[in-house]
Amino acid sequence: MSDKTSIYEAMFLISQSEAADFNGAVAHIEEILGRSKAELVAIRKWDERRLAYEIDKQRRGVYILTYFRAPTQSITGIERDCKLSERVMRVMI
Repeated sequence: MSDKTSIYEAMFLISQSEAADFNGAVAHIEEILGRSKAELVAIRKWDERRLAYEIDKQRRGVYILTYFRAPTQSITGIERDCKLSERVMRVMI
């Protein structure tokens, strides 16, 4: 098995209440990526929008766009950590 790394784009969805502490939310995302040996390339707030349907009793959410370099096999771990996180509502890598 090779240690091939690739650059990935991920969109994280967090609630408005989490976005109130934006630096804390960014630190949490960096922590999730760091646990999987991912190197953060770029991160920025993308948009705040009304959700198409309610998620965890939330009607609005804040999208955070990230680019990171990571080993291919670590993507599953990142997705698992996001599902277990109470701060991240959804993620798409």
